[in-house]
Amino acid sequence: MEVSRFDIDEADLEISTKRIGFEVVEYTKTQAGERKVYLNQEARKILELIKNTNKIYSYYDNNYIFISSQTKLRSNSTTLSKYLWKICESLNISTKKGNHKIRKTYISSLFDKGVNIDTIRSMAGHEDERTSLHNYCFNQKDDGELKRQLENAKNINVIIK
Repeated sequence: MEVSRFDIDEADLEISTKRIGFEVVEYTKTQAGERKVYLNQEARKILELIKNTNKIYSYYDNNYIFISSQTKLRSNSTTLSKYLWKICESLNISTKKGNHKIRKTYISSLFDKGVNIDTIRSMAGHEDERTSLHNYCFNQKDDGELKRQLENAKNINVIIK
């Protein structure tokens, strides 16, 4: 939830707002926002490494994982995206990829691996599976893999006369 401060200029009788940050709340915007996401063993190891690194450098903010090295407080999604952009730049990836691209890749990967669409929808926090399919699934296969997949998709019940 964005937190604003209202300033009243009595001389001009104008009211303006200034964004002063975000407030962490204990609830989600919708029921679909309540979700559980499975983390595989490798992801759990990485998060454990981050938590241990945070302890070493005395970064702590109520068990949050992504902590700002400057403020030693939890990072927001913009900070995470900026960090990802720097990684892309260091790897000579010309297109900036932020945290939302990770979300899209995650959802597409689940779909490609045959995970049930209702499970994907639930883990993504979507109320309707069409949102997951139409906005988050994209083809991750190169032309060679796609050609192999199409070649193997032949239907043995079709007879051509």
